[in-house]
Amino acid sequence: MKNIKTVVAAALGLLMVGQVSAHDNYNYLHINAGGGLHTLRHNPELGSSTPGFGGTFNANYIHFFGKHSGIGTGVGLSYYQSRSKIEGMDVSAEFDTYNGQYYEYRMIYTDWKETQRALDLEIPLGYYNRFDFNDHTSFMAGIGGKFCFPFYYRYEVTDGEIETKGFYPFKNVLLEDIPHHGFGLDDTKYSGTNDRKPAFAVYLDLGLNHWIKDNLAIYWGVYCNYGLTDLIKSHKQALYDKDANYAGVHNSNQVDKVRLLAIGAKVGVTIPFGKKPEPEVSDTVFVKDTVSLEDQLVLQTPDTLAADSSWIDVADMIEKLPNWDRFNYKNKPALEEATKAFASLSDSAKAEIPENLRDKLLGLNTKVAQSTIPNLESSLKIKHSYGFAFSSSDGHFTNEQLEYMHFIADCLKMNPQAKISVIGYTCNIGSENQNEVFGYDRAIHVRNYLVRYGAFEDQIEMDTRTFHNPVAPNNCEENRSKNRRTEINLIKK
Repeated sequence: MKNIKTVVAAALGLLMVGQVSAHDNYNYLHINAGGGLHTLRHNPELGSSTPGFGGTFNANYIHFFGKHSGIGTGVGLSYYQSRSKIEGMDVSAEFDTYNGQYYEYRMIYTDWKETQRALDLEIPLGYYNRFDFNDHTSFMAGIGGKFCFPFYYRYEVTDGEIETKGFYPFKNVLLEDIPHHGFGLDDTKYSGTNDRKPAFAVYLDLGLNHWIKDNLAIYWGVYCNYGLTDLIKSHKQALYDKDANYAGVHNSNQVDKVRLLAIGAKVGVTIPFGKKPEPEVSDTVFVKDTVSLEDQLVLQTPDTLAADSSWIDVADMIEKLPNWDRFNYKNKPALEEATKAFASLSDSAKAEIPENLRDKLLGLNTKVAQSTIPNLESSLKIKHSYGFAFSSSDGHFTNEQLEYMHFIADCLKMNPQAKISVIGYTCNIGSENQNEVFGYDRAIHVRNYLVRYGAFEDQIEMDTRTFHNPVAPNNCEENRSKNRRTEINLIKK
C-alpha cells in the first residue's frame, strides 16, 4: 500500500506541474483501448505453459516541454491470462509419525490443466516524442516504466487428475488406491487466489495521430509491455501436498518466476490543449507583396508613434489571431487592425514584442497577400500550360500536388465568393459508365483534400468528362496514364 501511495503521489505531482504550465506548452490527453497477446509468463518444471490473450484501457496525460519531447503519466487497466499443463510425477519427502520413518509422497499429474487470470491497475511514467508528418498526421512514440498493482489474480483448474502414492523405501512397499490413507485419485476442479505482489514493467508505444479537427485526433498504434519483476511473493509451496491442499501453479515450486508480457494494437483519441507550437512560415512568397508588407509593418511617422507601453496591447491582439491553418476571411479585419496597430509603434516598442509574435504577424500577412484570386487564376493557367494535373484516385498525391492544393485552399478560404470546378478524367479502358465512376471518384478525392485544408464545400463543383478531351492519344500505357487526371478551373471570381 505504501508503494501504491508513493507512485500515485508522483503521478499526481507530474499532472499538477503540467497543469500549471499548460497555457505555455502543448499537452495531450490520450485515451485508448487495445488488445493482443497478454500473458503471465512462466515455465513449469513439469509440463508447459500457453500464452493467453487480453486487453487494456488507458487514459494518459502527456506534457510536452519542447516542440517534440515530453513526459507522460496516467492510469490504465490491463487484463492478462495464461494456461498451464502439468504432466509427470512430483515427489516430496514426508514423515510417517506411526512408523517413525520418512517415505516418498508421489504425485502423478495426468493432463492437469490450470488457467490463470489477472487484472492490473497500471501507472506509467515515461518519455514521449512526437513528429508531424504533415498537417493531418503525426507520429508519437513513448518509452518508460509501468508500476502494476493487482486488482484480481485467480487460478482455476479445468481438467485432469492427480494420482497420489506412497513409497516406503525401508520396507520397499508402494501404497496406492487407499483413499483413507491419502493415496488415490483427485480430479477436483480447484480454484483460488494467487499470492500476488506489485510488479514493474517497461513499455514501448508507437502510433499515429490522424487529426480530424484541431482539437481531436484518431490514434492507432502498437504497444509492448515487458515485466522485469516476479508477480508472486513466494514459490516455496508444493503444488499439491499430502493433506490435499492445492496451491496453484504460480504459487508453487513448479515455477521460479511469473512475469507480465503484452504485445498488441490499440486505438483511441488524442485531445490536445495548451499552446500549440507555431508552424513554420513558408519561404515561398511573392517578392512584390513581401516588400510592401514589410514596409507596411515597419512604417511609422512621428504622428503615429504610440506610448512605449502600448506594445502589450498589440502583442495581445497578435496572440489572439488564429494560426494560418485555422485562419479564413472572417479573421481579416482583426489581422488588419493588428497590422495597423503594430505599424504605429515606435522601433523600441516593436522590439519589445516577442519575436514569435512578430513572425506570426508577418507570416499571416504574407499568406493573405498570396491568397488572392488573381494569383490563383494566373497560377492555374501556368500549371495547365505544362500539364500539371492530379492523377490519383486513391488519395496518394505527390508532395508538389499537396503543396499546390494547400495554395488553392488558401485562396478559396480567403475569398468565399470564389468558385472552382474539379473535373475528373480517365483513359479509354472500360465502359463509359465505369469511367464515370472512376472520373468522379478522382474529383471527390481532390475536393476532400481542399476542404480539409480550409476551403468551403459550396465553393467546389465536381464533374467528370470520362475519356473525352484526352491530353494524349490513348494508344499506349504512358499516354493513358496522362489522361487519368483531375483538372481544376476557376469559374467565379
